[in-house]
Amino acid sequence: MRRWPHTLGRLLEEGVSGYGGGGDGMYAARVKYEYSVDGVLHTGANLSPFMVQATGTRMAKWQMTGIQRHQGNGVTVFYSPRRPHKSYLIVPSLRGIAGLFLLFASVIVVMWLAI
Repeated sequence: MRRWPHTLGRLLEEGVSGYGGGGDGMYAARVKYEYSVDGVLHTGANLSPFMVQATGTRMAKWQMTGIQRHQGNGVTVFYSPRRPHKSYLIVPSLRGIAGLFLLFASVIVVMWLAI
């Protein structure tokens, strides 16, 4: 995914969606954008393959800071070369991938030690 091509798209919507209700409601970033590949217009709604859901809106708003913005409502859209309708606005960095790996590895170690 880090090698996917990119194109300039247009951000149509962005915000934070909440669900679950009450004081325990969860929030996640929400986007909608359009972009063109080989003359075919596509619409996307995927911010990142690693979506963060939290009990407050701060984390969702922070995740949207990773969008590469251009003049007006222009954004960089990363799309699959084999399936151009599949796209994201943020691709994972090596640092993010390493952090996620360390998180999962530490959970496995803690669970193994608890047995």
